[in-house]
Amino acid sequence: MSFYVIILDTPNEAAWETIQEHWPDHLISDSRLAFISAENAVTAKIADQIGINADGAHGIVIQMDFYGGYTSSSIVEWISKQRD
Repeated sequence: MSFYVIILDTPNEAAWETIQEHWPDHLISDSRLAFISAENAVTAKIADQIGINADGAHGIVIQMDFYGGYTSSSIVEWISKQRD
């Protein structure tokens, strides 16, 4: 299982609806930031599924292999839940 961060340049309701449809265990942190977990995924394919492209939403998908720091417990709890 890999973790991905989706960062949009501006809020995009259609992108969030697609995330909710394809990755029901997602975590949307705010109107421009979401986390998903997926197996055997490629960042370019995830971006394409969400509609991140020149004609759609503008943003980036980043695979998150490691993390460190201090943040709200909801993000850390979500990551722990996905690993179980």
